Amino acid sequence: MLSRKIGVGGGVLICCLGAALQVAGTPPPSISWSHDLETAQKRAAKERKPILLDFSAEWCTPCKKMLQTTYKNKSVIEKSRKFVSVLLDYDKQKAVAKKYAVDSLPTLIFFSPDGKEVLRLHEFQDAKALLKQMNTVLKKTAIK
Repeated sequence: MLSRKIGVGGGVLICCLGAALQVAGTPPPSISWSHDLETAQKRAAKERKPILLDFSAEWCTPCKKMLQTTYKNKSVIEKSRKFVSVLLDYDKQKAVAKKYAVDSLPTLIFFSPDGKEVLRLHEFQDAKALLKQMNTVLKKTAIK
């Protein structure tokens, strides 16, 4: 009888460990970044969502910090679902950067679903600051 209880308990323990490992193996939520602005613009128009365009670069320390902190914040991730988010590498997308007159990094540009620039930011944004700006854009584009 005792061995049976241990066996069942062991089975439950193994089952729970397996579930914990499965959850632990699930990637954390993240922003669904597009890396193609033209495709993102079409999607934004179709879905009636504003665009969050972030110009970044491997050598840009504040850009890296935003990727490691701001964009991993749960509230920012949740709010980003109301946007079509685009992350472009400044060094690989110089023509696009030139088109939008990007002269410093990080540069974040918010567009309405129809492609009009709504807001431009030129510096590191922590989660609280970015959420405030995202809410401003959603109000300006009448999307809640």
